[in-house]
Amino acid sequence: KKRGSATEIRVFDGEDEIGRGTVDSDANSPYAVDIPQQQAGTVLTVQAYSSSGDPVGEALEVTVSDVTAPETPVVDDVTDRDTSVTGTGEAGTEVTVTKDDEVLGTGTVDGDGNFEVAIPAQPGGTELGVFLTDDAGLTSEAVVISVEDTIAPDAPEVDDVGDSDTEVTGTGEPGAEVVVETPDGTYTGTVDEGGDFSVEIPEQEAGTEITVTLEDEDGNVSDETVVTVDDTTAPDAPSLKQVTNKSTSVSGKAEAGSTVVIKNGSTELARGKAGTDGRFKLDIEPQAGGTVLTAIAIDAAGNESDETKTTVVRVESETTDRISGEDRFLTAIAISQEGCDSSDTVVLATSA
Repeated sequence: KKRGSATEIRVFDGEDEIGRGTVDSDANSPYAVDIPQQQAGTVLTVQAYSSSGDPVGEALEVTVSDVTAPETPVVDDVTDRDTSVTGTGEAGTEVTVTKDDEVLGTGTVDGDGNFEVAIPAQPGGTELGVFLTDDAGLTSEAVVISVEDTIAPDAPEVDDVGDSDTEVTGTGEPGAEVVVETPDGTYTGTVDEGGDFSVEIPEQEAGTEITVTLEDEDGNVSDETVVTVDDTTAPDAPSLKQVTNKSTSVSGKAEAGSTVVIKNGSTELARGKAGTDGRFKLDIEPQAGGTVLTAIAIDAAGNESDETKTTVVRVESETTDRISGEDRFLTAIAISQEGCDSSDTVVLATSA
């Protein structure tokens, strides 16, 4: 603008003068006027004045440009359950949430300085960047936050544990700590990168309950997996008393409560349970002398013992006289002690 004989420049914000300065009368000479810092978008009026205080030429309107980037936003904590990012920032600016080079969501800071940007739920440990952009295209520094892990690992998958095992194995969340609890103590290990684990424990009795949980690095604990120790130990082989070709039963001892099976080759002759004291007596048809009989014990878990073999002893038939006389009772007792299975006939004496 031609300033003619102007000697002073005045700057107004509306009707308020906010600054003035002197200028050379040369219309092309530069000038500078100090003013308070103004908000972007403010319209200022610049007017030249003569030495007598009269306006010279037309006033010039100037709009304050936005050259200041927004301040860094304040961002609330984000967990792996959240589907939005919230915080505060410069009103009217655009909010951008990123993961690596991917934009997860955008939004706008409201008039009160608050914002909420919808995003997909992110895994714990994911780093998110949040920044603001104003209308002039100026961008704030980004805030980087790490997504908190609040979700517990899934309950571990645990393999069967037998009463002869000295480790607990299974699968779970890689990197999680494995906690195995037994009646005699707590034992720990770590799930490897492939999702497998193995934790050493002492042998446990069949029927014992073992509890297994996982704990991630943020302290989140999974639900329990409870396994019952299986009976995988076979009973000892049963012991047998002598069997003769006159015997009509097989007796002996085996694991208490186990099922005893007597066979002649592949033919099952008898089956029954041992008592609480382990004793058993099973009826059979008399077998020929020299026959080889086998016996096994099977426990409640189905574990089978080794075989016990016995050969049927052949005995000749004997004639038993009638017992009489003063010693008849002692004679009867002696015969009984030899075993009913090896005697053809037992005759009890009566008074003569």
